[in-house]
Amino acid sequence: MIQHKFYWYVPEYKRRVITSALSCLLIMLSACSKPTGQNPKKDIKILFVGDMSFGENYLSQYEMEIFKTAQHSKAGYQMFFAGLEHVIVNNNLLVANLETPLTNLRKSPWQDKEYLHWSDPVLAPRYLKKNNINLVSLANNHTLDYGTQGLNDTFSALSKAAIDVIGAGQNAQSAARPFHKIFKTGKSEFELLVVAGFEEKTVYEKKYQFYAQKSKPGANKWSQAAAAKQLKRLRQVKPNAFIVAYPHWGGNYRWKNKKQTQLAHTLIDHGADLVLGHGSHMLQEIEFYKGKWIFYSLGNFIFNSPGRYHKRGSIPFSLMVQLAIREVASKSALTLNIFPIFTDNRKTNYQSRPLTHTEMKKAKKLLLKKVTGGTALENKLESQSQGGISFWHIEL
Repeated sequence: MIQHKFYWYVPEYKRRVITSALSCLLIMLSACSKPTGQNPKKDIKILFVGDMSFGENYLSQYEMEIFKTAQHSKAGYQMFFAGLEHVIVNNNLLVANLETPLTNLRKSPWQDKEYLHWSDPVLAPRYLKKNNINLVSLANNHTLDYGTQGLNDTFSALSKAAIDVIGAGQNAQSAARPFHKIFKTGKSEFELLVVAGFEEKTVYEKKYQFYAQKSKPGANKWSQAAAAKQLKRLRQVKPNAFIVAYPHWGGNYRWKNKKQTQLAHTLIDHGADLVLGHGSHMLQEIEFYKGKWIFYSLGNFIFNSPGRYHKRGSIPFSLMVQLAIREVASKSALTLNIFPIFTDNRKTNYQSRPLTHTEMKKAKKLLLKKVTGGTALENKLESQSQGGISFWHIEL
């Protein structure tokens, strides 16, 4: 039995046809399994963050001075990580939604698409790797902004930097392939699967053709049926694994919608242990559903656009969620450490930072007001302080 503990940290200072399919999936899992490479005596820490883009397409238009500084100063792109370095260091794995192609292309096949993202194919992966971002999802609404060639450029740049990819591939099968890794904590083993998908949207299927098909590159499409099928297969193949579903969904700068709720419940119902969504550029509701936690949106991480928080009347708060695994009585015990951050670039000068004590009170009030799935979140919140850090404590 896996034990679960959940914490919200706030720095004071700032899882004949059927058999064949399962066999194929086993091969896929074996292919993408990674050696552990960590000290088995220490806790394992896996940090999940939200939307990530160095945003050169925005900076080169609206923030030329910041763009020049990032391109030519000694600090380089590291300047964007300055406010969060204390959280992102010392993690065994950092998972991000890379919401941009890494390409030198500047002419898109989708000239009428409102926002076209691009990022430097040399500098971007260099600073991703430098900050321990070893796994990225490409299941989002910008990954094919520069078509198939831009996607292939992205695959190439990430491969050269030894950064793993989920959520997109050269065909539907590879796009649905999960990240798989077995961690050791003392005498115990913890098996992790992370699978990513981009919610089904007609415009991205019919007009922009973003989704992978049998013989076509693209993003992993998560309709209700496709997500259910994928999660069910993963759970059948890996019955003891901890499965994290990592969907891209929802509207920009808005709270969750009914379609997100339905897909989240489908993911849990068919095998996911934890759902960590992204796509809204702000935090969204937290739900306790059938004994599992759903974070509808982590919001932004480092996402270098000017942003529209003020224009939309949205809260500029986002989350980073750390899954920590340690051995207790020869079993794996799990903890979630939840770091709230402030992500309005107009106010932070493109350096996301932890919330202040006052901001934390506001975030708590908003989340409790929006709580779904009963009163689990409210009833289990307990304020504590440890090592100079204040946090909310939730124990199951």
